[in-house]
Amino acid sequence: MTSSSGPSEVERVVQAALERNAAARAALIEACDALKESQLLEPWFGEQRWSLHDIAAHIAVWQDAAARGLEQIARGETPDVEGWDGDDDAYNASTVALFASAPWAEVMSALRHARERHASAARGLAGLDPAQLEAGQSARRLLELPATHDGEHVPAILEWRREHGY
Repeated sequence: MTSSSGPSEVERVVQAALERNAAARAALIEACDALKESQLLEPWFGEQRWSLHDIAAHIAVWQDAAARGLEQIARGETPDVEGWDGDDDAYNASTVALFASAPWAEVMSALRHARERHASAARGLAGLDPAQLEAGQSARRLLELPATHDGEHVPAILEWRREHGY
């Protein structure tokens, strides 16, 4: 809701986060662009040896979980990440396992859906108390998760591509 004096503080914070999230997602998509299926499935990342397919699936599931958390906050509930018990490694492995046999197009569809759900949930925060969007608050972390998370993976993807001439 915008008054004649302009957008509220919450609307400004949400809009700025949505813009950062969109830019980070564009960078992620560009980093994965124009690769062959064999390259998308090539294991290389971290101790777990994830492929780009795995990374994209992992990001989609986390962003969907963040969207769910924002939806819960907008309803006045405490956000939770379904299936996460405090063990990031176990949860991350489960996020990749969900899409292990899915084709790339399905992973990309899940990534788009998660982005759309997250953006919609973010816009649903318009009535939130601005204090809930201060740095360090759950709502702020969930709002900014896509830019942060995509941004964690893009440099590694670009370096891997450079190293392999992709």
